Amino acid sequence: MLAHYHGQIWNSAELAKAFALSDKTVKSHLDILRDTFLVRMLQPYSENVGKRVVKSPKIYIQDPGILHALLGLPTLGDLERHPELGFSFEGFAIDEIVRHLRADPRESYFWATHQGAELDLLVVHGRQRLGFEIECTNAPSVTQST
Repeated sequence: MLAHYHGQIWNSAELAKAFALSDKTVKSHLDILRDTFLVRMLQPYSENVGKRVVKSPKIYIQDPGILHALLGLPTLGDLERHPELGFSFEGFAIDEIVRHLRADPRESYFWATHQGAELDLLVVHGRQRLGFEIECTNAPSVTQST
């Protein structure tokens, strides 16, 4: 079930309810997965910019092979036809960008407003901010930010 949260806003209460566990237990298990580098949690970035921003973290399974196995996607063709393709690519790209920039996990965020504007990855290093919107598409295009 965790694989279906990959690239999504984390809702521990929803998962706790599905497994008839306490919210605290689910958070504890997620902490273990994060501490053993199986899961990346991107915290939301919130700086007072005058917009209502999302305040829950996003979750990613760090190893694409494990993600694809959990989703039952043994081949590239299976992945290409699966609705999780974009989220799989997003997680892979985030890991590569963070690794390339040598960004500390505490400098890596995502940013999203309730109106729909978002950055899949925001690296904050001192006063420098680098934002990335990641898409898996055959026809990329520039879109206006809101």
